[in-house]
Amino acid sequence: MGIVLVLLAAQYMGEPGLYYRYNSIGMFATQVTLVMYALIYMYQGLAGRKQFTIVNVGIFFYLLSSSLIFASGNLVFDINVPESFSDLLVEINKVLYLLFQILIFTEWYQNYRKPKPLLN
Repeated sequence: MGIVLVLLAAQYMGEPGLYYRYNSIGMFATQVTLVMYALIYMYQGLAGRKQFTIVNVGIFFYLLSSSLIFASGNLVFDINVPESFSDLLVEINKVLYLLFQILIFTEWYQNYRKPKPLLN
């Protein structure tokens, strides 16, 4: 994570105007770092059941797929790609985000809901 922060700081110092436009390299680097942390957490979870496994799987799949979508952000705007294609990428990302939110809710429901009292 420290390496990514140093590289991003150097990138922004080298080109300050990058702060005001979409930085696909920065987005990709930060999301891939989070995907690596999620992968390490899943690997450590192989030894036994860990908390927040469902959320971790959601983070892994959402960030992995959205990093691929967002990495093409400037490419889609630079070349003559039909607007319908960029709209399709946005819609795919929305569906993936909805699935991610459903996984978060599922984890919350399993771990933090109040159990119903037993009626005798």
